[in-house]
Amino acid sequence: MDNVEVARVDSYSDDRFDKNILKQHNAFLVNGKIAYEIEIVNKTDAIIKGNPEYYDIVIEEFRFFCGHITNFFDINGNIISKFESVSLFEIDIEKIQPSQFFVDNSKKKSVESFIKSKEDVIIPLMKLDSTYIAMDGHTRISVAIDKGFKSVYGYIANPQDYILDFVKEAQKRNIYSPYDLVEIDHDEYEIKWNNYCDKFWENM
Repeated sequence: MDNVEVARVDSYSDDRFDKNILKQHNAFLVNGKIAYEIEIVNKTDAIIKGNPEYYDIVIEEFRFFCGHITNFFDINGNIISKFESVSLFEIDIEKIQPSQFFVDNSKKKSVESFIKSKEDVIIPLMKLDSTYIAMDGHTRISVAIDKGFKSVYGYIANPQDYILDFVKEAQKRNIYSPYDLVEIDHDEYEIKWNNYCDKFWENM
């Protein structure tokens, strides 16, 4: 499968996808045009919709963000992929070190629609000594804080070395827990966070 590119869809108003899937950030495009949806149905299972040809690489991309989902079915209930189960554990929000600096308030409004309890917030974590670093899910954690949750759920994900550089920058900005994250509007987020990421990868 040479020259196959999978991209997670960031928009919340794309007519090719169900609105609830967009809110969950579980819509994907292969090579910019082939649409896929992944619907999470519980803590371990999801349904994938789209052309079966690229199921494997779409699932691989999805599991970078949601590694706790280990069973994938098609719309007819047939098993597509099954992975080793992942251990979830409850963790106090204040003990999580962010690897980002900002949260997008527009994204929060979309995400909050499907977060009803702390069990709905499951975060990929990287463990460094006694520190748990959030590799993704900062928006969900921020929503959890707004809802008054003191803890969420996490799992240990595959470590990514670049995350440590993001953590160093976060700590330079006095971001030591999710309570320190700075909430900004969507346009400002696009400029500040995306520009930082673009420059980071250029220097890499």
